[in-house]
Amino acid sequence: MSPFMGGPGSTIRRRWPLLPGLFAAALTVQAAGLPEAPPPVAPMPQTEVPVPAVLTLGSALALSLRHNPDLNADAWEIRAREARAVRAGLLPNPRLRIALEDFGGSGEHRGYNVAETTLMLSQLIELGGKRLKRRRLAASERDLALWDYESRRVQVAMTTQQAFVDVLAAQVHLQLAQKMLQLAERLHGIVDARVRAGEVSRLERFKSRVELARARLQAARARQQLVTARQRLAAIWGGLTADFERVTGQLDRLAPLPPLPRLLQRLQDNPDVARWATEMVRRQRLLAVAQAATIPDLTVRAGIRQYAENGDVAAVAVFQVPLFIFNDQRTRVQEAQAGLSQAEQRRHARLVEARRQLVAAYQRLRQAQITATLLKTEILPSAEAAFDAVREAYRLGKVGVLDLIDAQRTLFAARRQQVEAWRSWQLWWAALERLIGAVPVDPSTSTAQESS
Repeated sequence: MSPFMGGPGSTIRRRWPLLPGLFAAALTVQAAGLPEAPPPVAPMPQTEVPVPAVLTLGSALALSLRHNPDLNADAWEIRAREARAVRAGLLPNPRLRIALEDFGGSGEHRGYNVAETTLMLSQLIELGGKRLKRRRLAASERDLALWDYESRRVQVAMTTQQAFVDVLAAQVHLQLAQKMLQLAERLHGIVDARVRAGEVSRLERFKSRVELARARLQAARARQQLVTARQRLAAIWGGLTADFERVTGQLDRLAPLPPLPRLLQRLQDNPDVARWATEMVRRQRLLAVAQAATIPDLTVRAGIRQYAENGDVAAVAVFQVPLFIFNDQRTRVQEAQAGLSQAEQRRHARLVEARRQLVAAYQRLRQAQITATLLKTEILPSAEAAFDAVREAYRLGKVGVLDLIDAQRTLFAARRQQVEAWRSWQLWWAALERLIGAVPVDPSTSTAQESS
């Protein structure tokens, strides 16, 4: 007969009605082994992001900052660390211990006649302010997650601005390639007519045909580069396709450069630099947690014990303190101190690297501005004047088709170079804004206004 159903153990069942169920549950869990694997998580449904047909830089930034997958993931990381900070401030859970002794043996210990049942609660009492220091450490880790989110935000803004500039420049390149193709078709028609009239040799027709094929190839390449740039821009806000018709903006709008010393002062606004102040606080709090770990904690246990032989009940109390004989936790303090010194060095290294990147971006920005200015004021006017002169000379029969083709190539090469100078300036401007931690909507309304 089972002791939980009657017989010698009926006293235990009557006085401790929950005890059989607890032991049965423990045996069931032990027999069950490891829990089954959880079912696979279903993928999140892809939601369509409404995109305007004509995209401005401001709308592109709004789409990216709202729907960028990596940025949204960092936002959830902040939520997770907030929950971790709350958990770090909670008291340790008490433990319930049920012990059944002196049963199932031989002689008078056979069955449960002389068994002793002990019901005990235990509570860990943390000393040295461990809970407060642990909560402060978790708060610093949450603050670091906020800085990581800010760093990702300005990075997404820079990537969006640069991708937008690439699309804008690709549109201009395509317009130039189409205009070049139109001129090549017109030139081929003029040469073909002059060949039929016997004014020039058939060799010039072949040369113009080669130039026409080359213009078609450049137009096709420019069209493909535009498709690639559009897809790269849409991917920043998680779009699978580029659901906009075109982007609009002023690629040639170059803002005046602010003074370099003022930009260096704003370098502290860079989240990659500013986060190190919080990182130093976290390392100091990590050291405080390690120092508190050298103080042993106290575990208090209290309960009652029942003797099945006569039904007597007695109180039980246990006080437990670990003995730091082999491991006194001082190595944790040494590790935290080394980490604090390491963080100080990395903080200085990050500031030096940020200054180097800022100065390099500023110089590249100045070079792009100088190039764009020279192309606008000197190179392009000369190329346009040369092309007009050669075209008129060709009409009069003073030069051959090769001279006209060469002048045409020079003119459009200068125009493409001007577009690349504008594009380079815009890209480096976005990089400069990233280094000072700004998220501009228009280059002419951000740092330029602050400098004036």
